Amino acid sequence: MCSEKKVSIIVPTYNCSEYIDTCMDSLLNQTYKNIEIILCDDCSTDDTREKLEKYKSLNIVKVLYNTQNMRQAFTRNKCLKECTGDFIMMQDADDVADLNRVSILVDAFEDDVDFVSSGCYWFDETGRYKDWIFEKKYPEKKDLLWGIPVVHAACMFRRECLDAVGGYRTGKHLARAEDYDLIMNLYAAGYCGKNIPDLLYGYRVDRDALQRRTFSTRIDECFIRAHGFKANKIMLPVGWLYVLKPIAAHLAYLVNCLKYKRSRG
Repeated sequence: MCSEKKVSIIVPTYNCSEYIDTCMDSLLNQTYKNIEIILCDDCSTDDTREKLEKYKSLNIVKVLYNTQNMRQAFTRNKCLKECTGDFIMMQDADDVADLNRVSILVDAFEDDVDFVSSGCYWFDETGRYKDWIFEKKYPEKKDLLWGIPVVHAACMFRRECLDAVGGYRTGKHLARAEDYDLIMNLYAAGYCGKNIPDLLYGYRVDRDALQRRTFSTRIDECFIRAHGFKANKIMLPVGWLYVLKPIAAHLAYLVNCLKYKRSRG
């Protein structure tokens, strides 16, 4: 039975001293008990590393440290190598998990499902302000054209599918969209995902940060889309148009900013 399977929870950390204890409380108090938590600090410059030290004494927690700042993809891969679970669950260090998150995700797996994502809610220092749910229960390859069809941070994966694709790719264009890249690589390898509507994940999102995507990160996403669409054989006939979607989105954002400035006189 899936309920007997061990779940490894990967938590990369970087300058999250203010939030890590809240995150860990939500994981250590899960109703599903057959878990392990793999923490890896990516050379934080605040006191995150010191805060992680207190968790080293817990037998279900392993704490790792990078010797230089390597970013999310490398750090998650490092954690993955230390995991002993049948399932791998993602968790960002400044976010929170519903106490039933692990249990519900494990029970949501089916024989032909390789990863499951739940809905999530966005929150900041003022409270909760948006729910994010993907309506399509079983995303298909064509859904990749629009964007990532699951909430990556809210995902749980079968260990074997992550091993099969070698975890997360790292490289020049993958600093901000390694999650989208991973999901496309999984679909290209024949693996399938599932969305459930339960709001099991609290995603800390600064409202102002939503507007901070630079043009260079949009260009990087174009490269990621081109790679993933080719791998999934969805480039033709309209895939090339979707490759350029991030640039169109950025231009639309700049136009809206200009209109706003003009309206303010």
